[in-house]
Amino acid sequence: HYARTMKIPYFGICLGMQIAIIEFARNVCGLEDADSTEFNKETAHPVICLQEEQKGIED
Repeated sequence: HYARTMKIPYFGICLGMQIAIIEFARNVCGLEDADSTEFNKETAHPVICLQEEQKGIED
C-alpha cells in the first residue's frame, strides 16, 4: 500500500509480489475479500492460487 500510494518503485518477488497483488485487488479494484487460496481457501475473490500441477506437491 505504502509503495503504491507514495509512488515508490517496488520490486516484489515471490511472496512480495503476491502481497502486492492482493493489496491492489483490495484497495484499487474494490475486492475487499481478495486473497490467496494459500492463505484462505474460502476467499470470495481468489487472486493468487496454486497451479493445478502443484496442488499435490508437499514440502
